Amino acid sequence: MKHNNFKTLLFALPMVLSPLTTSCQQKNYSFDHTDLFGMCEVSYELSSAVDRGLTNAWIAERAAAMKCKSFRLWISPSSLFTPTEEDDLVFNQTYLKNMHDHVDRLANAGVENFLCLYTSFLYPYDYYTNDYYSVPDPRTEEEMYSRFLKLNALTAKKIVTEFPNLRTIEPGNEPDIDGSSCIHKNGYTYGGTIAVNAEFLYTSEEVASIICDLCYYCRQAVKEVGEQYRVSVPGLCNLSNTEPFIGLIYEMIESKTLPFGREKSDTEPDHYFDIVNWHPYPTVTTHKDEPDEDWVQFEKDIHDVIVQHGDGEKPVYFSELGWTSFGDDSRQEEIASYYVKMFDLVKKEMPWVEVVFCFRMSCLISQNISLGENNFGIFYNQFDPVYPGQPKAAAVALAKYFNGQDYVMPEFNI
Repeated sequence: MKHNNFKTLLFALPMVLSPLTTSCQQKNYSFDHTDLFGMCEVSYELSSAVDRGLTNAWIAERAAAMKCKSFRLWISPSSLFTPTEEDDLVFNQTYLKNMHDHVDRLANAGVENFLCLYTSFLYPYDYYTNDYYSVPDPRTEEEMYSRFLKLNALTAKKIVTEFPNLRTIEPGNEPDIDGSSCIHKNGYTYGGTIAVNAEFLYTSEEVASIICDLCYYCRQAVKEVGEQYRVSVPGLCNLSNTEPFIGLIYEMIESKTLPFGREKSDTEPDHYFDIVNWHPYPTVTTHKDEPDEDWVQFEKDIHDVIVQHGDGEKPVYFSELGWTSFGDDSRQEEIASYYVKMFDLVKKEMPWVEVVFCFRMSCLISQNISLGENNFGIFYNQFDPVYPGQPKAAAVALAKYFNGQDYVMPEFNI
């Protein structure tokens, strides 16, 4: 989700720019844009933290109307599984049933490319923590950290085995913001100051190493099921420290100290992740709403780091990108034009982008987070008193952009 001035921040760390290797040449890309149009939404049937009206059926109906081919699926492993004393995982049947319903409806609606995002971590049965974002300390809790990595890798393996069409796993979200609210040591206090939480914060290098370890273990696990399965770097925030943070990820891989628990180091990025991923909101990068040449250059600068580390052939996901109206309906046509211009620029200037996931499908009403966060939707919420569940100008523009200007949006059930 978008985390600027109007959203609770997830995942955090300060960064220092490190020198880059220069062993790479620019790669050629063959993406045909089949999967380019993606959507983000969280089903109420998988998370009670969103509006009651956002059911699996509601979401699938609009995905079908938009004819989007990609979808970022937000799931809670801590709700899907229960760890056993043997460090195995047992499915929680109610959540599993709802998740099957969600995935099946989206697949029937035409979605072909799923990005499965972890919104929580799983822990060994005897590890006690007051939240789902703590990570055992690799230095002082080595055995527990090892079990933590294996359990979250087993999560990925069981998910792709149970859901063969969930082909990409994203083990976390936005690890590059100051505050470490989602990757921290056990004992972290939500709402506490940095001073209060200082002893529970990891360094930048430690967070990058944890991300690499998680990706490595998850990738090994899904590849045991099939070569078609992939792992994405958790979506980064597109802030000023995102460029150096991506560099630090590669430096950790190149340091010959990873992955954790292996006798020999592995310096091949392909063994850690298949996709690099960030959230290029223009309002964050350039402090302007409209995507323009400054925005394009900001994203190219981030991608140059990947190229300079010899990994330029990897596809990039923009797993969140959108605009909030802040509740001002007079901005709807303007926002629609931003979406169209953004996709034109991605196609023309960023051939390395495989998918853009638009954030988000529905506005929020019954779950009041903030004026900004509540109004990212390209559809009105089911509870909207004037236009319940109906498309905004952005939804219509995107449907026409990808399906032809003569395309007519269907009528929607409330």
